[in-house]
Amino acid sequence: MFALQIIGIIVPIIISIVAVVFSCKASAKANKASLEANRISSQNVALAAENTRLSNGNMEIQVREMISEARRFLASAIQNTLMSRINPDIAKNPGLVELVDNLLRDAQQDYLNVYEEACMKYIDGKIDKTRFKKTYFEEIRNIVRDENYRAQFDFSSTYYAIKQVYDEWSNQERL
Repeated sequence: MFALQIIGIIVPIIISIVAVVFSCKASAKANKASLEANRISSQNVALAAENTRLSNGNMEIQVREMISEARRFLASAIQNTLMSRINPDIAKNPGLVELVDNLLRDAQQDYLNVYEEACMKYIDGKIDKTRFKKTYFEEIRNIVRDENYRAQFDFSSTYYAIKQVYDEWSNQERL
């Protein structure tokens, strides 16, 4: 009878000890798995950050190329307009003068559209805001203040992004 009482006490203790051992091993494995998951997650975050930087860099290059191309197109249109005013054969032909004038307006609109798109990317955070401001601050300020584009930035303007970026930067300038 005494032996049964001892067995009745020892068996639950042994079972408890075995359960604690298994629980400790399971806890250690879970902890190890958690650490590994955290390590992998950190690597993924680092890779995602690197991919974001690369994507932003590519976007910045695309913006610069778009602006450069729009500038070349505008410069060519201005040159053609000036040449049409000087060339007597073209100046005598109202259809050609109108065509050259239309090309200039199209070039100006394309030029503003490129800056509008660049400013949208800035607003959406698709490019590095600090670098964008350093690169395009003067250009955007000059466009908004340019008498040739004054009508494009009135109350009915469709160039909301350019105006928003200009206002953001101008308000910071006053602080």
